Amino acid sequence: MLGCVIGALGGAWGGLLGRLLLGQTPVSFSLLVEWASGVAILCGLLGILFPRIVTIVLYPLAIFGGGQS
Repeated sequence: MLGCVIGALGGAWGGLLGRLLLGQTPVSFSLLVEWASGVAILCGLLGILFPRIVTIVLYPLAIFGGGQS
């Protein structure tokens, strides 16, 4: 269960930042929400299948987000 939660949180940040960095700008807020939710669902499912790997890889994004604290 922890892998799913960390995968979803880290995936949301990853999708949001990935779309902002790799896509064309300017981008609408609704498109950012679609990307973030889509990648969050995908990473959540991967967290169910591979909890240890997803937890190790996405833990920094899930805890610290996209910025520095």
